[in-house]
Amino acid sequence: MNYGEIKKVDIANGEGVRVSLFVSGCTHHCKNCFNEATWDFNFGEAYTQETEKYILDLLNHDYIAGLSVLGGEPFEFKNQEPVAQLVEKAKDLYPQKNIWVYSGYVFEELHTGGKMNTPFVDKILKNIDILVDGEFIEEKKNITLKFRGSENQRLINIPETLKKLYLYDDEHKGELITTLQMYLRNKQSIRKTADEMFVHYRTISYRLEKIKQISGINFDNANEVLAVSNGLIIYKMLKEIE
Repeated sequence: MNYGEIKKVDIANGEGVRVSLFVSGCTHHCKNCFNEATWDFNFGEAYTQETEKYILDLLNHDYIAGLSVLGGEPFEFKNQEPVAQLVEKAKDLYPQKNIWVYSGYVFEELHTGGKMNTPFVDKILKNIDILVDGEFIEEKKNITLKFRGSENQRLINIPETLKKLYLYDDEHKGELITTLQMYLRNKQSIRKTADEMFVHYRTISYRLEKIKQISGINFDNANEVLAVSNGLIIYKMLKEIE
């Protein structure tokens, strides 16, 4: 793999101050791409073990919030293995920092069964916090979007709230996640959820209070409920990878 640039201090490609790696090689060739030079797989310099160490060392500062990987296309087959190794090592060394990856491929093409899926992609998806997916589409360009160029692109993350609920269920053999899924599917009707799960409605009420206590989810906030609903779908996909 080659890379076009390493930014030691980047505030444009993710939250906070970041270290950003721009890999070389991209087959999307989006119209008016901001970084056409990186379409060429031979552009820039060779990515080596020394390059990897240099990036990991750059992350070792308190003011650095995390790592961003973009390009180019990090998920091109030629780039997958070195990117997978980098994000895995970064997450092991700096678990408190977040990792963003930008891709012209959509999530559905990357996870199990997708046309770009490989064991290296699985490793990348398991170690990153945010995936910004989708090609840049000039006709959908929107300069008001944060960390995205066009309206079709998505910031995909797994809310920390869901991770807490999954951990609770694993430790207590609980059904909070299932209850949450049913409750949202039934448009937040406690009665319908209780009927579908064959339990008393007070059991559902108790579980919902537990969910609020553990996660802090605000069921009156439509945007938060939508994010949780999307997160449940994505988390299920990622669990299938494990």
